[in-house]
Amino acid sequence: MIEDAFRLAAQAQNPIPRHGGVHTDTRQGIVAVAHNSGLDTLTLQTTAVRIMRPIDPRRARELFEEMAIPQFGPFSGPLGCQDALAPVFSARYETLTEVAASGFSPRELKEEAHIQWFEDQVRVIRSSFQIEPVMKFILTLPVTPAQRQRLLDAFAVTLASVSVSAEDRAFSNFALDDGLVAAAGKAAEAGLRITSLVPAIRAYLIRRLQFARCKLSGEQEPKFEQRIVDGFASLVRAYALDLRPISEDERKPVRTEEPYRLVDFWQSSRSKELLEKMRWLTHGNRELPGDKRFFTLEERSTTEWNERYIEFVKMLEGWAESEEESPLDYFHMKAMAYGVIARLAPPGAARDRGLRSFLAYLDERYVHVENHMEWFVPVLRLLNEARYTKDAANRTYLLDEMAQSGNVIIATYARLLQLAL
Repeated sequence: MIEDAFRLAAQAQNPIPRHGGVHTDTRQGIVAVAHNSGLDTLTLQTTAVRIMRPIDPRRARELFEEMAIPQFGPFSGPLGCQDALAPVFSARYETLTEVAASGFSPRELKEEAHIQWFEDQVRVIRSSFQIEPVMKFILTLPVTPAQRQRLLDAFAVTLASVSVSAEDRAFSNFALDDGLVAAAGKAAEAGLRITSLVPAIRAYLIRRLQFARCKLSGEQEPKFEQRIVDGFASLVRAYALDLRPISEDERKPVRTEEPYRLVDFWQSSRSKELLEKMRWLTHGNRELPGDKRFFTLEERSTTEWNERYIEFVKMLEGWAESEEESPLDYFHMKAMAYGVIARLAPPGAARDRGLRSFLAYLDERYVHVENHMEWFVPVLRLLNEARYTKDAANRTYLLDEMAQSGNVIIATYARLLQLAL
């Protein structure tokens, strides 16, 4: 069963999780939320390997060896300035560390076959976003100092080669340069030689600085560039290394490109009006401290609240896809609005109709949302509403309704949660 799950994971639409510091009321933010669901190939396969490890350590290692280095879906090359989200490789190297603890026989350990295997893993890195987790793997792996030095030197050779991408987006939004310089300092503090690593970092940072640059504001640009140069210079000074600083000529980019544009939700007149109605239903726009501003169940059972709720539902059901910039934006905003019904509507016929309309809408839209991990976002939110509510009756109600959904995915997840709780 574990191996079946491992094989099926290769068919996931998304090869690797992607994260970024963008708020969730945007097109890019919803994608980031979707990637937190753990339904990408990397997360699913590493989970299978981790489950297999205590059962059969060697088989877990063999499964890990079958895992391909993930490509980044629609952007199989270096990350571009228009890409708001970055790939996250940490699960691969965290799992590699776990496999290292028990995946080799005493004879293999004596012959250092495990070190060769780790070295092979280090030498295949191709993306800037692998650098930080690989360095963490090297510095935390339970090996001898000499073996760790061997891995660090292999990393330095790989880093200095042109095979590792040096895209600007890896730095301008995710600060990997700071992590790389800091990791070199930690290696030195651990007693490792960094005489081969620091020149490799220098070569890499120069490639990064000369890469096509994502345009920042006039004030940010020089500060950001100088931070990289100063960080490297501090490293060289701290360990008295015979390396010259990065010069003005070495930091000139080949070109600058426009950064990505966040696409905000709730910009059309209809969606803005719905958003205001959602806010009122949540707290009445009251200026009260903390949670006290949110309506209680008793307050949500008043005539005024019910009248506003009915008005909200009518507007929601009359909302047309053509009113929004894209069908996917419309889907996510409408699902968020329907979520108000599940979270706030008091028990009764109106809530029943609203929740069932929501579940029917999700079922109907499944074939229309190309990335099913994005489609799953409102389903997961509804499941979490049931999981974390303090009201046992509300939990039972939500899960019972979801379990009766005509969509097999919604129904299956609801039944699994019913068994778990």
